[in-house]
Amino acid sequence: MIWKATAFLSSATVFATWLASGPPPKPAPAAPSMGAGVAGSRIAEPTDIVEQADRLHARLHPSPAYIAPLRDPFRFRPSKESTEQATAAAETPEALARPREMVEALGFSLSGIAEERAGGVIVRTAVVSVAGGIALVKEGDMIADQYLVTRIANDSVELSRMVDGAFRRLGFKP
Repeated sequence: MIWKATAFLSSATVFATWLASGPPPKPAPAAPSMGAGVAGSRIAEPTDIVEQADRLHARLHPSPAYIAPLRDPFRFRPSKESTEQATAAAETPEALARPREMVEALGFSLSGIAEERAGGVIVRTAVVSVAGGIALVKEGDMIADQYLVTRIANDSVELSRMVDGAFRRLGFKP
């Protein structure tokens, strides 16, 4: 008898659930009025839309003018030390008074420049290709017993001929 009660109770629960979960009743449609009511509602809608559009347009923020980005990921900024050294070297009267004569073509070419910090001072070493091989030179060294290395910059080396003091600048070839 217990199985009959369980079957009846389960059936009643399923039936009650089905009745309770039916679709909600739909509201009855309002009967449209004839003539002026229909035309009046059509005219009222555009003014309502215009008001809403004006209200939404007023809420929009004005677009800002273009502002250039603060950084460019495709270009490196020169280091503070190199810009300070360049301005200091350019401001010395000795640098302004140097003659920039070009001497006859030599068998020298600049292959590379290395930098090293020694006691807070940057020491540069230039790699110069000469007829017999390569030479690692610093400021004050001699090349081919007639050229003195007077200055090593980030991208060039200045040589001074000991005989007449003529200057030669070696730079990287593109």
